[in-house]
Amino acid sequence: MKRLSIYGLVLAICQAVLLVMAPAAHAREKLIVAIGDSLTAGYGLKPNESFPAQLEAALRKTGMDVRVHNAGVSGDTTTVGRSRLTWVLARLKAKPDLAIIELGANDMLRGQPPKQAKANLDAIIGDLKLRGIPVLQIPTTLVAQVDAAMGGKTGVNLVAGKNLFGAFHQPL
Repeated sequence: MKRLSIYGLVLAICQAVLLVMAPAAHAREKLIVAIGDSLTAGYGLKPNESFPAQLEAALRKTGMDVRVHNAGVSGDTTTVGRSRLTWVLARLKAKPDLAIIELGANDMLRGQPPKQAKANLDAIIGDLKLRGIPVLQIPTTLVAQVDAAMGGKTGVNLVAGKNLFGAFHQPL
């Protein structure tokens, strides 16, 4: 039940954002870019089991014409995510209708200061907003909880993640 409620929350938020942005009934396919670390990339999972693939499948089941581009890279910190943002966006065929950011767990694992991670996340969000791309920041702990509910395949330490992100994540 916990899996469904957390996953349902993310699904509902994405649906709401995309529905608000939908200008016409015959609009083009919506594009969501998911930028993150191994939790987004789906490290150790089959491609169709990753968070972006699961989100796309769930949104399509509701009748939405949407593609979720997986821009997750295992091991990414907020610093690396920030440095590759322009590269990721330049390689997409269209401007994303929504960006999902899930970064920070590797900052914590490497002992980097939370202030540095917050500055990087603020810069990523600011850059996306300047480009006119709505942003949904998902705390790493939320993705980790979804993962744990699905069998805990990545082995994320939820307690450590909560300690880091409790200090600065932006609420959904």
